[in-house]
Amino acid sequence: MRQATFTRSQTVLIAQPKGGIGKTSLSIALGGTFASVRGGQTVIAEVSDDPGTLALRSEGTPRRGLGELVRDVSTISSAGELGGYTAPQTSHAAVIGSPNPRTLLTGEHVAAVHELLSAYYSLQVFDSGNVYTSGAFVSAVAAADALVIPVTDAADSLQHVLALIRDLRQTEHGARLVSGATIVRLRYVDAEPSTVQRVDDVLAQLNVRNILDVPSDPHLGERSEVTLSKLQPATTEALLHVAAAVITTLQEQRETEKN
Repeated sequence: MRQATFTRSQTVLIAQPKGGIGKTSLSIALGGTFASVRGGQTVIAEVSDDPGTLALRSEGTPRRGLGELVRDVSTISSAGELGGYTAPQTSHAAVIGSPNPRTLLTGEHVAAVHELLSAYYSLQVFDSGNVYTSGAFVSAVAAADALVIPVTDAADSLQHVLALIRDLRQTEHGARLVSGATIVRLRYVDAEPSTVQRVDDVLAQLNVRNILDVPSDPHLGERSEVTLSKLQPATTEALLHVAAAVITTLQEQRETEKN
């Protein structure tokens, strides 16, 4: 994972239409895992229509963020300037959330931010919103090279995912993202064995590349700032497996494109 190289910036989209699943905490933890292994090179950006909780769940108290970046995107021409809109993390990732009120994010905003970030980071992790038909989400999908879908052992979590996958498979690019997707099963919910079995059965039929578990973790359960060093060893190991799976998918896709 540390030695993987790409000829252009790669974008990983974290998508799950249902709120409260753990999408933002996974975005920070996975992006932080990429950065800690690769020595930085990673930005975690909020691409939700309305302001999300990325700024609250990440470390630091930045004065500027996504709203200001969208406003100034055409004027930024150096890494030093761009750094003023980020929250540096102890994992060596950079976070661009919404610490201040901002306007509704549009598809054009996402495309412009993605183009700028592509010039300065080798990996981008997009923390998406809950409306998968919105302009911001559609633009994030168009920018994505890999898809990560968090689920829990709750039936409504899976129902939303099935709708998302059906929608994505309507386009060639979306279908490619789904086939190479990594589903991350967050073990935060104490579910009945029958429900767990039902989730097992549905996931087995989705025909995605990876289905990986991340165990319940007291630190993530606090729903406060996510700091990688505070995670349990089992969680850290699980996140490394997820990160490695995503990097492998990205590398193989690049090989396919070259051929």
